[in-house]
Amino acid sequence: LSSASCLHNNMLSPLQTICINLGTVSLIFLCSCSLIPQAFCWTSAHPNQTVSTRVTNRPKIATNVMGNSNNSGFNGSSSDKNTPKPMPMSKPSSQRTPSKSIGVSERVVHFCFLVHGWMGNPSELGYLQSAMEKEKEAAITDQLDTSAKLITHSVTCNHDQTFDGVAAGGKRVAKEVHDFISKYHSGTDGGENVTDFTISFIGNSLGGLYARYAISELNTHTERTSASSSPQIHFNVFCTTATPHLGVSQHTFISIPRFAEAAIASVMGATGRDLFRSNDLLRQMAMEPKFIDPLRSFRRRIAYANAFRTDFQVPTCTAAFICRDGDNLHRVVETETDGDSLSGIFFARFQTEPPSSQIAETSEYKAKQSEGDMHEMATRLDQLGWTKVFVDTRDMLPITSIKIPFASDRRKEYMHIQSSNEYMKSGELVSMFDESDRLSVPLGHTVMVANSKSSFFSYLNRNGRPVMDYLAREVIAEILKW
Repeated sequence: LSSASCLHNNMLSPLQTICINLGTVSLIFLCSCSLIPQAFCWTSAHPNQTVSTRVTNRPKIATNVMGNSNNSGFNGSSSDKNTPKPMPMSKPSSQRTPSKSIGVSERVVHFCFLVHGWMGNPSELGYLQSAMEKEKEAAITDQLDTSAKLITHSVTCNHDQTFDGVAAGGKRVAKEVHDFISKYHSGTDGGENVTDFTISFIGNSLGGLYARYAISELNTHTERTSASSSPQIHFNVFCTTATPHLGVSQHTFISIPRFAEAAIASVMGATGRDLFRSNDLLRQMAMEPKFIDPLRSFRRRIAYANAFRTDFQVPTCTAAFICRDGDNLHRVVETETDGDSLSGIFFARFQTEPPSSQIAETSEYKAKQSEGDMHEMATRLDQLGWTKVFVDTRDMLPITSIKIPFASDRRKEYMHIQSSNEYMKSGELVSMFDESDRLSVPLGHTVMVANSKSSFFSYLNRNGRPVMDYLAREVIAEILKW
């Protein structure tokens, strides 16, 4: 999470600029190296790699669903005079059990909200959204469920407003989600015939934290239920891509001292203080029932992370919430990626499984970071049950990676382990995926999601489109399984 782009766009005050100049040479290098390489890589993309905008051979997706199946809804309200009238919601049920078969006049509407990251815009996940639009019609037809409708929406509320903290951004997302569904429900496009709504999220980078905070606000509205004849709302699929679930303190691409983290955090405003953990918000979000309960209510949770040191902004460990000294078990899931568009792309999939007994509910947490702080946060999240997908973007980067002499091939090591092991511990995953046998320019953060927030970014990150095709297919399939 570099401050160089802020300097480039003259977004800093003179005092903040002076603070940056007083930093160490290593800090300046650290903050700028994520931006500088991008200025020289316009024509460096691999010419032989084919990018498909529509995959005809649809690869099979691992469909193991773990985690609690409770579903939640909300009946929100807002003090804003322009807010649409809140839609009345019936009390949420624990599973899909409509009183009679769904027909033309009784439909299920699935909403999927895409949330962009720091200094992003609604176009950031534009390619993913277009891929989802192309996949959903085929998926609905395949399942022969013409009563289901799927609507994707890229949130706009945080455009140019990503410096004021996770909580502020999360609350804006919650309000936009509520207003969007309320407007649909009160409209004339079939909303009056709906028996069930489902809500899914895909949050990229900081957007994943915004979404996690937003669902705690929506879950608060869940308790304000009313008429039983109204549609029910259910939490369905929650997905993050390269999201710093554990923050970025102690998780920078190059290890830096705490005072340097504080300097970068001050440049990034309230959001920087949250991410570099100058406060306790991220720990609360990983430990307190207010945040954990709504996250558990989703039927499926998925986290994508860049592997092999290709992500400067959000390294592997915080994106996949794994710790070097961790012993949380991750079950190996076989990955099937048939199809020409996915040939040669490396995915490693794992599943964390909830404990057999109910997770202890407590709002107590330590306000001070400790040596086991990260492990405790990671464990709490793992207990919810997640599918974790590690993606190798080294061959997609606009600058070719360089093989390190005599270094062992990490992919081959993983394939050997996959064939012989059913489970891997968190620490083993760190050793496997947070190290690399190549030297790479760490631009995977934007490449993996085919970031298209501008025409330049769309061109630069085009090699990541097959990964988003894969993600779109997986998420659409999971949403429609409800």
